[in-house]
Amino acid sequence: MRGFCRSHSASALATIGCVLALACARASAGPLEDARDAFGKGDYATAIELWRPLAQQGNAPAGNDLGVAYATGKGVSRDYAQAMKWFRAAAEQGSVVAEANLGISYAQGAGTSIDLAAAAEWYRKAAEQGDAEAQIALGEIYSSGTGVDRDYGQALKWYEKAAEQGNEAAEVLLAGLYPAGNGFPKDSSQAINWVRQSAEHGNAFSQIALGGLYEHGKGVPQDKIQAYEWYSLGASQFLPSERYFRDIVIEQRDSLAGKMTPPEVAAALELVRGRKRGT
Repeated sequence: MRGFCRSHSASALATIGCVLALACARASAGPLEDARDAFGKGDYATAIELWRPLAQQGNAPAGNDLGVAYATGKGVSRDYAQAMKWFRAAAEQGSVVAEANLGISYAQGAGTSIDLAAAAEWYRKAAEQGDAEAQIALGEIYSSGTGVDRDYGQALKWYEKAAEQGNEAAEVLLAGLYPAGNGFPKDSSQAINWVRQSAEHGNAFSQIALGGLYEHGKGVPQDKIQAYEWYSLGASQFLPSERYFRDIVIEQRDSLAGKMTPPEVAAALELVRGRKRGT
């Protein structure tokens, strides 16, 4: 179970929230896996009954999972102090997700007082073991200078490590960091590379941004066909409740279409269909 209690924006960590998912390496059949299956089915009481003795015996994954249960209030009364107790026990045994969860606990003051220096320490432990979410969190701390001295070079380093794992949020953050420079050479080409990669991974806002770059020829050759394509892909991802934003993008795309020939529009539509088919 992936128990990373974390919610943040590109600029700051927000209210604590837990995102649960199965661990990449599933446990072999046994009490731990039985507990995870029960939790996934909503049978929280059974999950807690199975996790608790394992955690008390020093099983780090069970300890982290029990911490998640306390943090979410599923199967037990929500108790951030208990969550932090089990996260710490698991983290001290080297559980990467527990290290990240401890970082969040300190960053949010959940079960403890806010301590951004301690948050950075635990994020770093998880980040150094390759946890992409912790790498982003550590990058944000360096970018904002909260808990550590502001260091955009370090922020860049950790964002890149997360982006190299295909993390979409890190790609978006990098796209915004490179043009600003902030202590390292400005590099619009790198920014465009990250915008493109994020767009390729399906980020709607990056797709719209890439469409704008192609429409106006900023950092890339002007290409109305590709601009139309990326505007269309971005607009198609908005939910019905986000119609206002979708309509703005469609208006921009249709304005561009007025400057295109019918064959150009047809070519753009074919690109859109090809991407949606995955070809």
